[in-house]
Amino acid sequence: MERKEKTEFILEQMRLLISVAKMKDESAAKDGKDSLADGDPEWTRVRVGSRKINEDFLKDPENKVCPLPCFETAGALNMV
Repeated sequence: MERKEKTEFILEQMRLLISVAKMKDESAAKDGKDSLADGDPEWTRVRVGSRKINEDFLKDPENKVCPLPCFETAGALNMV
């Protein structure tokens, strides 16, 4: 696998984990539980995955993997 493919794969995993974490958090909030209680493992996995992506690689104009999803994912992690 090339570096660009690996980056796309990791970003897609992160996007899916964020979706699952948000659904679990919303479900917990409806049940009156702590809003971050149920989605915590997914948020942790997203943060670990984010460390596997080199920011300099994404900034390089030749490596425009997926600008919009990258920023959406980073925004969900408050990285931007």
